[in-house]
Amino acid sequence: MRDYGSPFVPITERSDDYVSTVTVAFNSFFFSQPICEGDLILVDSRVVSAGSSSIGIHVRVQRQAYDCPAPSVVGESFVTFVTIQGKQLTTKVVGKVPAVRLTSDLDKRRYKHYLDIRRQARALEARGEQALQHAPSGWTPEAVEMEENQTKAVKVPLASTKTVANRTFWLDDLNTNHVIFGGALLHFMEEAALHCGRVFAQESHMYTLGMLSMTFDEPVHLTDLPCCTCQVVCVRRSTMLVNVQVVSGRGKTLRGTNKASFILVHTGDDHRCAPIKKGIDLSGATPEELRLYWKGRTQLEDALNNRRSYHNNVMT
Repeated sequence: MRDYGSPFVPITERSDDYVSTVTVAFNSFFFSQPICEGDLILVDSRVVSAGSSSIGIHVRVQRQAYDCPAPSVVGESFVTFVTIQGKQLTTKVVGKVPAVRLTSDLDKRRYKHYLDIRRQARALEARGEQALQHAPSGWTPEAVEMEENQTKAVKVPLASTKTVANRTFWLDDLNTNHVIFGGALLHFMEEAALHCGRVFAQESHMYTLGMLSMTFDEPVHLTDLPCCTCQVVCVRRSTMLVNVQVVSGRGKTLRGTNKASFILVHTGDDHRCAPIKKGIDLSGATPEELRLYWKGRTQLEDALNNRRSYHNNVMT
């Protein structure tokens, strides 16, 4: 007899009271060091927040090389899940998340930091352009441009920093909700962002340093044709910010499904940070492009400040 509560049966055959979970956001992930071939990878995940319909999870990744006596931290992130009705993947279910008791001081500090990150993300989305509270008046290139960008030998306009990537997903990319697995989408978006950064800088040694955020606005289905548009929006001495947006669908029926912002770093042959020779030309930028650049600049600066704050106030 078929088990209608199983996640592997067709969605239409699930029971009416079936509850599933979906990923809605990744927040604040940074790599402190690379993972090498042959490393032992340790992943520690723990629930730090339980709301009426949401679950906040802290994830820490460690690596241990063959010649290291103890593992070292590679990166940390917060992931948010929500409970949904099993047949209608867009219908949120309230009251099904059990309570969680935090017993360690470290988990309590992680909980507070998670709430701060989510609060900042919601405020930024709600206010839109008004979220740029400290934006300069006048919206002139001189007012928004970073000092590091002014000294670049070569500059290109923002309109010329875009790349487009397409991808077809297969059956093994499906999750238990019969839509594309979030990890597969994240992989696709990161590869597209890296390609964009390497084309912009004309350098092959570009690597992902961190991901500021990633949202899952709608599910991507197997029959969709996802299209990923990437754009370099801000360049510092050796790092850049790449915004990524995915639209999915077929024909004229397209919908925005995912957004993310990646920080890339350029390294030399000695694996140390190396200057990016190319910058953003703001001389002929439109007011909208100046706002986009300023937003990317503030995101980079806030990410650095939040990273320092996390290590000073949470990890200590």
